[in-house]
Amino acid sequence: YTLTATASGLTSAVSNAFTISAGTGKKLVFTTQPPTTGIAGVAFGAVVQVQDANGNLVTSSSARVTIGSLSVFASGGVATFTNLVLTTAGSYTLTATSTGLTSATSSSITIVGGDASQLAFTVQPTSTTAGSALSPAPKVTVLDAYGNPVNSAAVITIDPVSVAASNGVATFSSLALTTAGTYTLTATSPGLASAVSNSFTISAATAYQLGFSTEPPSSVTAGASFGASVQVQDRYGNLVSSASKSITIGSTSRTTVSGVATFTNLQLTTAGVYTLTATASAVISAVSTPVTVTPALAAKLAFAVQPTSGTAGDALSPAPAVAIQDTYGNVVASTSGVTIGSTTVNAVAGVATFPNLVYTTAGTF
Repeated sequence: YTLTATASGLTSAVSNAFTISAGTGKKLVFTTQPPTTGIAGVAFGAVVQVQDANGNLVTSSSARVTIGSLSVFASGGVATFTNLVLTTAGSYTLTATSTGLTSATSSSITIVGGDASQLAFTVQPTSTTAGSALSPAPKVTVLDAYGNPVNSAAVITIDPVSVAASNGVATFSSLALTTAGTYTLTATSPGLASAVSNSFTISAATAYQLGFSTEPPSSVTAGASFGASVQVQDRYGNLVSSASKSITIGSTSRTTVSGVATFTNLQLTTAGVYTLTATASAVISAVSTPVTVTPALAAKLAFAVQPTSGTAGDALSPAPAVAIQDTYGNVVASTSGVTIGSTTVNAVAGVATFPNLVYTTAGTF
């Protein structure tokens, strides 16, 4: 500076030049503000000066200036920040601090989300019953790499349902599972990291039908005991463990325990192929897989074709036939010899036929 002295009617005077230096550092000031908007995760800059109480730059200062977690040493009283980063969407001001100096607050900067990067469940699925839509409806949101919502119309899939996001959010309002158990949902979309939900439980719905949980054996011997198990199920085939019912197969009834009736002494005595039918009140009956009943051991004989009256000297017609049977009257496939009077015939498939049986004496036999 120079000073100029003036007075009325007199010639002015100019002093020698002199210098005024900045005082000691007292405060920080943003001389370059951050931008008004930024993108999450993208670096931006700002400049902070060390000034004396009168706002003069203190060029001799090398103070350490800090904004958030980032610190820069001033050069010539100026701290230049080039890699400031904010990752959460929202509006912010920056605060610059340095030991012994009054801090400075910047103008506002608004951070918006970056590019779509990942999915996240923002409404988690909750437990419900089989066949019922999950409620509240699960929601999946498109996020950037830092977890900020992104305004996207991406198609998001929770197999087998796909929903186009609206403003970055896909709502799955009709999602239902029919098999009881514990699940997590996986949301996917091309080019985005998938999301896995919290676990939840699907319980059986109300009792609707019966089902064989243990089928009868495919083959049994006539009169031998065998087993089967029948459970109370909802309409989707899930065990309703809370159901208490009397279940009947033929003439045998059993009461369910935890929704299951166990039969251990079922019997079929007539050879053939059968299915079992299980019934109970207020539910649909169940039919088993086929069971083949084979004859038991040979135990007796029986005339399969009875003799009829004839003429002395003529063979009885039709020819009498004798079946080898088990206790229950089933023909046993035996080739044993069967004797009538003095005639013995070997059975074929359990039946001995006597085609030449002749009586010569009149009478009743």
